[in-house]
Amino acid sequence: MALLYRELRENELYTDDGLVVKFNKTGASIEKIYWQDKQIAKDGFVVGRCANRIANGKFSIDGTQYSVSINSSPHSLHGGAGSGMNSWRGPFATKDWTKVNQTASSITYTIHSNDGENGYPGNMDMTVTYTLSNQGELAIEYNATTDKDTLCNPTNHLFLSMNGNNSYDNLKLWINADNYTPLLNQIPTGEISPVNGTQFDY
Repeated sequence: MALLYRELRENELYTDDGLVVKFNKTGASIEKIYWQDKQIAKDGFVVGRCANRIANGKFSIDGTQYSVSINSSPHSLHGGAGSGMNSWRGPFATKDWTKVNQTASSITYTIHSNDGENGYPGNMDMTVTYTLSNQGELAIEYNATTDKDTLCNPTNHLFLSMNGNNSYDNLKLWINADNYTPLLNQIPTGEISPVNGTQFDY
């Protein structure tokens, strides 16, 4: 059976039934997602080296303590300070990544982070690959290599509005979780607590 030709759209992945994902090299981001011409998502930038907060901007590896950039006082957020007005997003989100490959169903970006950038040890090379199936499944895969022991915990910061109007009307959220991790000053306390009777029981 002959394979059907699919048009390659620069910096864009799409399905036959109207799901369109647009990308931008800044932050290797999912710039916008449309479903049948209605925008349902935006600002899906990559954050890292480490997503979320590092308490007081300090961590230790093999007995060596490292101090990383403080940008959410008194903590380090999303890998420390990035550039420009959105510096809270961290360096991976505010830099331009290099697109190294695109097919009709996937797109791959890469970035280099120097040893000592924002206080993190090790030269790091990271790639992120987005793959969209024709059934509408969007997968994100990260790969990183480094020449020193370091921390690496990236994520994507996508904002979703499934009904396209930035409200919770007619939406239901179900999370298959029995426990959650309480926070103190935005940092997990280490406690594992049941969701029953709390606002986190979805």
